[in-house]
Amino acid sequence: MSIRPLRGAFAGEVSGLDITTPIDRTDVAAIDAGMDAYAVLVFRDQHLTDEQQIAFTLNFGELESYKSPGHIRKREDQRLGPG
Repeated sequence: MSIRPLRGAFAGEVSGLDITTPIDRTDVAAIDAGMDAYAVLVFRDQHLTDEQQIAFTLNFGELESYKSPGHIRKREDQRLGPG
């Protein structure tokens, strides 16, 4: 797996990783570091089912449900996002 900066954007592109299957802790840590470095990561050509997307996101913490649109909850140590 690798993460490279996208030219002209504050984003990184992840390649060499199939997120439709379980990923190991090393890749989770690299993705987390990529989010810190780029804020936005692009995973091209990943065709996920709803269940696969949920399984992937659970690598990074609990799922949260919101009762109303626009309500965003964040941990005190999160630096990105509203609030």
